[in-house]
Amino acid sequence: MNIKELAQEYRLTADRLQSRITQLRAELLTARGKKAFDMQKRIDMLYAELLDVREIMGYLNHYYH
Repeated sequence: MNIKELAQEYRLTADRLQSRITQLRAELLTARGKKAFDMQKRIDMLYAELLDVREIMGYLNHYYH
């Protein structure tokens, strides 16, 4: 696997994370109490992971530039 392929893997991971965050945000609209708190906590963790994945993807995409 070369650097460009690895960057593409990171892009797919970012897309999956974004999709999951979108799904959880939609579910959060009707959640209450502890469930809502837990869902928001999960969204926050996934969002932090998404930012990390995008940052690494950027490094990989510009590695040879």
